[in-house]
Amino acid sequence: QLLNRRISTMKIYYYEYLPMSPAILLSAGIAACLFPINIVNAASPSAGCSSSPPSSGSWTADTNFDGTNYSHKYSYPNTGTGADAPNPAPLLLFFHGWGGSSKDCGRTCTSANDRGYATISLTGIAQGSESNSWNGFGSTQSNTGAASIEALTAGSDNCDVAAEDDRTCNLNAFEVGCYADCNGSCLDGCWWTTCKDSVQQAVNVLEEFLEEYCVDMDRIYAVGCSNGGMFTYELAHDERSAKYLAGISTQVGLPHYGYNRGPHEDYKIHHLGFWGSRDGIVPHEESASSSGCTVPCRTSEGMFFYTSSDCTMTKWANDLRLPNLDNNPSDYGIPSYNTKLRECKAYTTSSSADEDAVVVGCIFNGGHVCNTSYMNAVTLDFFDAHHRVGGPVNPPGPTDPHVASA
Repeated sequence: QLLNRRISTMKIYYYEYLPMSPAILLSAGIAACLFPINIVNAASPSAGCSSSPPSSGSWTADTNFDGTNYSHKYSYPNTGTGADAPNPAPLLLFFHGWGGSSKDCGRTCTSANDRGYATISLTGIAQGSESNSWNGFGSTQSNTGAASIEALTAGSDNCDVAAEDDRTCNLNAFEVGCYADCNGSCLDGCWWTTCKDSVQQAVNVLEEFLEEYCVDMDRIYAVGCSNGGMFTYELAHDERSAKYLAGISTQVGLPHYGYNRGPHEDYKIHHLGFWGSRDGIVPHEESASSSGCTVPCRTSEGMFFYTSSDCTMTKWANDLRLPNLDNNPSDYGIPSYNTKLRECKAYTTSSSADEDAVVVGCIFNGGHVCNTSYMNAVTLDFFDAHHRVGGPVNPPGPTDPHVASA
C-alpha cells in the first residue's frame, strides 16, 4: 500500500509491503552479493550491560530538550538468557524526513528488530505548527550578500554566480519561513529548519539509552530519510556524535552545497547512500540553478542547492584516505531480483574491512522515496558487514549544559 504524504512543498513516499514470498525472502539475503560479510563476534558493551537484563519489546517515551518534550520510539531485542545474558545488541538510530515524526521508522525499524537490533526513532524539533526538523549540513547557514540583494532587486534571470555565492537556495526560491527558535536571525529565505542544536538532542537520547540498555558500542548506526538523511552527515561530522557511530545510511539526503564537510577527522565512519535517479527534491547529479548557473559539484531542484552524490562520496573517501579517489569507484554487483537499484559504487581499500572504513553509494530507479524493502535489506547487510573501525568508545558524562536533569 502506497501512502502519499505531502508536507508543504516536500513530497515523500513511504512504502508498506504485503508479506513477501519465501523465495523473495531467501533472495533478500544479498550480503554475499553486495557486501563481503565479515561479522565480528566480539562486542564492546555499554554501561547498561552491567545492569539487570532489560525486558525486550517496544515503547514510546518523551524526553525533554531545552524545555520542550519530544516523543521518541524505542525497541530492544531479546538478548538471550543465562550466565552470558544480556548480549550487547547493535543499535540503529532513525531520523525522519522534514515534517515527520518518530512514527516514520516503519519497516526500517521492524527489519532491524528482526535482525536483533535495538532501535531508537527520534522526533525532530519544532514549535507550534512548525514542521519537525533537524538542524545542520547548512540548513540554517545561508547568507545573502550584497550581490544577491542587487540581483533580487533587479529580478534578473541571467546567470550570476556571484549573486548565488554563500546561498543554499536559488535566488527565486520562495521562503519556507524562519523558525521561531531562530529568533529572527535568518539571513535570507533559504533557512528551512530549526536553529536549535539537533546534534545535542540526539546525543542526549543516545547517552541515556546507553546507560540503561546493553548495547554493542562497536555497532551504533544512524539512518535518515530526506532531512533526516542530511542530518546523518552532521552527526558523522560533529565530534559529540561521531565518536559513537560505526556507520551511517542516508536515504535521499545530501548536504547543502558548501557544507560537504565529511566525517570527523578522528573517526573512520562507514558511509552508505541511496539517491533516486528521478528525485526532483534532492537531485543527486550536478545541475544548473534556476538562473542558469552551473557550478561543479552543485545540484539544484528549483529551490535548494545540494552537493552532488559523486562529490559527497569523493570528499568522504578522501577524508578517510581511501586509495580509490576518482569518480569511477569499483561497481558492486546487484542481485538479479532487485530491479530498483541501478548501480552501487564503492570506495574501499584492498586491505581488511576491519582496518578501513568503506564508502558506498547506490542510485535507484525512482524519485524521493524512503523506507523501501530493498533499502532496508542493503542497509542492514552493510551494517552487519561493517563494524566500528578503531576500537570501542568510552561513554562520557552528560554533555549538554542547557538541559537540566530530571
